[in-house]
Amino acid sequence: MNPWRPFPLIRLILPIIAGVTAGLLIGKDLHVPLIFLALLLFFMVLFVFKKRISRNFTMRFVTGFLIISLLTFMVYEITIRKNDFFQYSYFMKQGDGKRFYLGELIEPAVQKQKSTKVVVNIIASYNNGTWKSTVGKALIYLKKDRQSENLFYGDRILFYAEFTEPGSAAFPGSFDQKRFLANQQIYYVSYTGSCQWKTISYNGMQNLVRLALSLRNKLLQIFRDHKIHGREFAVSAALLLGYVDEIDQGLMRDYSATGAMHILSVSGMHVGVIFLVLDKLLGFLSRSKYGLVIKTILIILMIWFYAMITGLSPAVLRASVMISLVAAGQAMKRQPDILNILAASFIILLIREPTLFFNVGFQLSYIAVAGIVLLYKPVYDLYITSNFILDKVWSIVAVSIAAQLSTFPLSLYYFHQFPNYFMITNILVVPLSTLIIYTGILLLILGSVPLVSVLLAKLLIVLVWLLNNSIHFIEGWPFAVTRGVHINLGLTICIYLLILAMALYLLYKRKKYLFMFLLLSVILSAGVLYKKVYQLKSASIIIYGARNLPAVDFISGGASVFLYHPEVMNNDYFSENHLITYEKMKIRKSTNKMLLSGSSEPTGFSCYGCFYKRDGFIRFFDKRIYILNRKLPKTVSRKFYLDYLIITGNPAVTIDQIQKIFEVKEIIVDPSNSRWRSDTWKKEGAVNGANVNVVNEKGARVIDL
Repeated sequence: MNPWRPFPLIRLILPIIAGVTAGLLIGKDLHVPLIFLALLLFFMVLFVFKKRISRNFTMRFVTGFLIISLLTFMVYEITIRKNDFFQYSYFMKQGDGKRFYLGELIEPAVQKQKSTKVVVNIIASYNNGTWKSTVGKALIYLKKDRQSENLFYGDRILFYAEFTEPGSAAFPGSFDQKRFLANQQIYYVSYTGSCQWKTISYNGMQNLVRLALSLRNKLLQIFRDHKIHGREFAVSAALLLGYVDEIDQGLMRDYSATGAMHILSVSGMHVGVIFLVLDKLLGFLSRSKYGLVIKTILIILMIWFYAMITGLSPAVLRASVMISLVAAGQAMKRQPDILNILAASFIILLIREPTLFFNVGFQLSYIAVAGIVLLYKPVYDLYITSNFILDKVWSIVAVSIAAQLSTFPLSLYYFHQFPNYFMITNILVVPLSTLIIYTGILLLILGSVPLVSVLLAKLLIVLVWLLNNSIHFIEGWPFAVTRGVHINLGLTICIYLLILAMALYLLYKRKKYLFMFLLLSVILSAGVLYKKVYQLKSASIIIYGARNLPAVDFISGGASVFLYHPEVMNNDYFSENHLITYEKMKIRKSTNKMLLSGSSEPTGFSCYGCFYKRDGFIRFFDKRIYILNRKLPKTVSRKFYLDYLIITGNPAVTIDQIQKIFEVKEIIVDPSNSRWRSDTWKKEGAVNGANVNVVNEKGARVIDL
């Protein structure tokens, strides 16, 4: 029997992923010719209906190959067409420089400390005296004031701005904003003052979403009116309504370190609770002739309205589509397989919005559900008990293990840490979060009932306080989290194959799966060993890209010479991200020295047998580097040959003056220099044939030797 027969939709996932990935990663407007798709469709129909070939078992693969190819190319074409960047009317193809734009808010505004962050769809731009219709998303930071604080989803704003590309990661291994935004089809950002924009209208087509978000604000006000504030408000708002703007870094760190981050977002569990409540409340409709259909339609509409209230996060989208399909199946008296439902929702969402595939929340949501479906029973069957309480506790533990097993490779790949006490955490947080959800829903429904609402609010405060403090208590335990685990995509895939092999062995008890598990274990161990040996033998130079915080690392194996500006040592942002880089590069020993010494170094400074520095000159292995601060060396009879020249401190020099003294392969402009001088040096370099690299534009400059 064909094992794929019960799960037809799962077989479509791989070609869809291939088409989406190709469309997003190739990054070129290479459309698939329609004649090619027509030929594929023709041959597919030919092979399906031609009896002589279809009865030939050895030729059956041709039909499958044609279907997969057709689907892959179709999804690739859909992905390209849905990417605004490839459209002729993309707003940055109309010209660069400062100009007027008309934008529409497509996400709720986020209030920062000194600015208001908005994501807009640029629907028109003003160029050469005329307005032109445009497409494309952009990120704008507006100066924070009363006007920007009142912005709402669907508002249209007229603004005068110049767009630039977002900067890449300032530290290797740290958050890469440019990549993160590109995965959402946002390729340009702008910083606009308070006098350079104004609200002109709102899009009437967005009334339903505006209504949902307005309702969310009113529901949030119920929490505030009942004196729920601080971290209790932040967690209640995030858990029930998807409002995460008031979660502080300390709270985020506690939940992340204990494996409870899923609590701080509306997920499938929340949508499931809403579904069960609605199913019970509307149960009376099932008694009439068309009542079941009416009930199903009402449930689906309310589920999606709740999804809009919570912000349509990837996890909510996944849960809403799945529950909608389940409800539709029940209305047709059918009970579809959960894996087919999962695959169907995956396909629907990716076809609708291909960029979701690179969304971390989207990936973790689907992998967690798939892991629970596939791994829960094998894990649960490892321990059987007749004790009711122990059985319920073990059931929670089994779900936690299944979800953690399925998500931890991806979590290591993205977040580089593992919560060691995740089982204990989930035994506590799952019952508590469930109580919080039911209590919060009752409070939102009965918020106007005086005595009852007060009691519910106090109960909610106590439950959330207990949840937060339990999480914080566990986070404080020794070895609560393992940090600094950096794995590449290859090792991530290998770990998933390892988990799959073990699951298959537990399910079917066949030796071939055990052999597969052992073979993958050897491959994984070899991969980890190779990575460690490579890091010990590698050498690199890192010029960091943190604005106004110049610093350079010279790394050899597990040791580093760190040249720094005094301001970086007391900067929390730099220290935190610098530690991430050291964890990624496996740096165990570091010698710190001032980037620019106030006095001359007649004898120079040497370290580790591969690093030597005297004044501004540095020799690292066979590379020659010079750090230029304020003045160039005096005129010499012949040029100095350099591999790299690092400009720091915003010196008043020109590329022509540099080239009179140095013959240099690459000039690196660090982030302590002004934007005006950096742009000037880049233009001069283009004229003089010099290779000028501005670190602020491209993120940290990593030179592997």
